[in-house]
Amino acid sequence: MGRAKGTAFFHDEEYVKQTYGPDAWARVLAAMPAAAAEVRSSIVAVGWYDDTLLVETLRTVEEVLRERDPRIIETLGRFAAEQDLTRIHRVFLRMASPAFVLERATNLWRRFFDSGRWEVKPAEGGVDGLLIDSAIVHDVFCRNLQGYLQRLFELVGAKDVTVGHPECRVQGGALCRFAIRWT
Repeated sequence: MGRAKGTAFFHDEEYVKQTYGPDAWARVLAAMPAAAAEVRSSIVAVGWYDDTLLVETLRTVEEVLRERDPRIIETLGRFAAEQDLTRIHRVFLRMASPAFVLERATNLWRRFFDSGRWEVKPAEGGVDGLLIDSAIVHDVFCRNLQGYLQRLFELVGAKDVTVGHPECRVQGGALCRFAIRWT
């Protein structure tokens, strides 16, 4: 089992409250197992928490809000990328290639997760991001990363960004491969 830093949890709550109101977040917490909701309600930015809590949060947000947004998990990932990449960083990073941006972003992984590592491989029309040895193996996490990666590339100037997920540990793959393509 791995751990996620407290800061990895805040964007989901912020998005739900901003978009659907505080009552929607209260419904998410009420739908979680009581012990998970209690920990989730007391998270601090500098703390480290079982990454299963992150998966439980995403899974519950999807359960509660998917009727309002069938792609809520990807939407949460996109929102997190927007929050993580400040306007100043966006301007600076537009001068670099999107592949360079992904390489730099993967170096930050260890600030938020204590398991897994990223490798970036050139591919026709883009890059492949390989997430190796992550303790988190769940489809909601992978879909959240897809949304995050797509928005990250859009924010640094890539056009027509697609993020496929042709290999996944959830389905027996040795790693999670994200095929990121743009024009």
